[in-house]
Amino acid sequence: YGTERHPVFHHGKDLLTSLGACGLILSCMYSDALRRALHGVVPQYLGRVSFSLYLVHGTVLFALLDSLYGRVPMAVLGAVYAVLALASAHGFCVAVEEPAARLGRRLASTGAGKGTVLTVRGPDVASHLLQSAAAGGDEPFARCHGFERK
Repeated sequence: YGTERHPVFHHGKDLLTSLGACGLILSCMYSDALRRALHGVVPQYLGRVSFSLYLVHGTVLFALLDSLYGRVPMAVLGAVYAVLALASAHGFCVAVEEPAARLGRRLASTGAGKGTVLTVRGPDVASHLLQSAAAGGDEPFARCHGFERK
């Protein structure tokens, strides 16, 4: 390695970030006040939509930058981004992520997931699934029009 720095610990910044993250996790584990704060409504909701937010935030950001950058103040852009990213994440969570998780649990509990392949037939499947999810339907995806077991 000689005098080169290891790429994982670029100038020690990543090491400090890692140590800080470990300290934060330990603090949350052993502090009753932090534990209570993390059980609040807002942190629980953010935990619920976090994966969906991870999936949609880039698209929302790039779309806003492309359409509004330089036309509105950065504070306005940031506020619009926060609202649209959370709204998009909520919609994705409710319409896609949570129904897919229910399907996965259902398939795993029935043993249907073992050796079962689901194939999609036709473009109307996504529309049907979104309508079913919006209506609060619990119809398994495998029974939806356009899915067949092989």
